[in-house]
Amino acid sequence: MKTLRTILAAALTVPCISHGATIGSWITGSTEDGQQLFAGSVNESGGMLTKACRPSSGVCYWYLITSTICDKGQTTPALFSTSKGAVPFQLSCESTIVQNGKTMYRSLILNPDLMDSMLESTMPLGIAVALEDGRFAVYRFPMSGAKRAVSILMEGASKLTQPSSASTRDTAL
Repeated sequence: MKTLRTILAAALTVPCISHGATIGSWITGSTEDGQQLFAGSVNESGGMLTKACRPSSGVCYWYLITSTICDKGQTTPALFSTSKGAVPFQLSCESTIVQNGKTMYRSLILNPDLMDSMLESTMPLGIAVALEDGRFAVYRFPMSGAKRAVSILMEGASKLTQPSSASTRDTAL
């Protein structure tokens, strides 16, 4: 569990996290300052699949974090496969993260709504990413608890973005 929290913290590029709950093979939590919420899973190779939300902006993102090298801004085709079928996606390489001395690469999954629909899977999610040399990098992530973990994430993000009716904060209507 400690490894999972450490990896998720590094993946989100924040110094500290607060562990919320473990749901199946997924974990939920937030940064210590509450600026980012997440739900994610780590596979046996240290790769991560995570959804992160920034309540201050009302935006959520899906990320795939692996040790496969990518160049910032590079867009790569991928095929995601679950018990419900296979779906093509595009990944956009965003940044590098150093985790326990190992460089990891974070890619944004470009169709977050379609990714949300993959949460119904009862089997592990398989991801095949095209490499420049014609081969494929293949990753697998457990989906046990994914739907509930992401639901908890979204409930928390929604509560944090809704203005309080008793608030005295200035607003524009």
